[in-house]
Amino acid sequence: MLRSAGSVFMQKVTKILLCYVKILLLFAGSGANLLHSTQFLHTAKVIALEDLNHSVKRVRLRLQSEDNFSFAPGQFIFIKVPHGYVTKWNKRYSTNHSTIVRPYSIASAPHQLPYLDLIIGHQRNPPGKTVPPGLASTYIHTTLKVGDMLTFSSPHGNLMTIHDNDAETRSDPLILVAGGTGLAPFLSVLSHYFQTNQQRQIYLYLGVKSIRDLLLDETLSRWASTHEYFRYIPTLSKPAEGKSWRGRIGYVNTILDQDFNPPLIADVALAGSPIMIRETIRVLQEKGLPRHRIHYDEVPHSTATLP
Repeated sequence: MLRSAGSVFMQKVTKILLCYVKILLLFAGSGANLLHSTQFLHTAKVIALEDLNHSVKRVRLRLQSEDNFSFAPGQFIFIKVPHGYVTKWNKRYSTNHSTIVRPYSIASAPHQLPYLDLIIGHQRNPPGKTVPPGLASTYIHTTLKVGDMLTFSSPHGNLMTIHDNDAETRSDPLILVAGGTGLAPFLSVLSHYFQTNQQRQIYLYLGVKSIRDLLLDETLSRWASTHEYFRYIPTLSKPAEGKSWRGRIGYVNTILDQDFNPPLIADVALAGSPIMIRETIRVLQEKGLPRHRIHYDEVPHSTATLP
């Protein structure tokens, strides 16, 4: 019996959704286990807030104490939302949250301590939906101000488990693939590489929806022009009509597929949405890249809630 085009389409959609749910469950499960063993022993003062685009802020912090705090490029911390804000949120939205924490990647390099940068997008209400916006990101975008204190965990994550001292791999390219605010950990990585004068070839692919969603485009373009071994490739999935864009167009995994032929010999680090990570891994494996050379952290994006 011949299947209709609609039936085939629905089967494909169902398969994609099931894969997406599996990845979300994996991220949420690993994040929950990590959170229950996490302590919030560090505090920092907000010293600057900067709008990077229409929905993303850079938050600059100064540690109150550097004792027992260090991190590797690419790691993240859990930020705890103040209890008073959570209480007001519960009254406004008839929710029952207790302790709310969220993971945010450190966007500055270790040599910049005692200063830390975070890059945080605002998770607004989905269009046409009655669900509340993101609690933590709403706090940061609408309430947090210079002079406030934030409480957070020690750093976590193994995104950059790449050993540049390994003679067998250090001459291979390093490919960084970021979706939106997934750029944050790679800013830390790049700043560290530039500061330590490492000469490994690095490609940064940044995928966003439109021109207005680009992040630090001028800074990244300047880095590409001043660092011989660094290439910056921004790509837009849905450039607005009538806007001037001479760069790449398409999803970041599609652009990556176009740029490299098999067999791919490189280390690749990924940061972004679960579906972007899944689709990029598929492209990389089709090009023969071994799984152990693909790196990403299994961190929940918005499900980290402690009882």
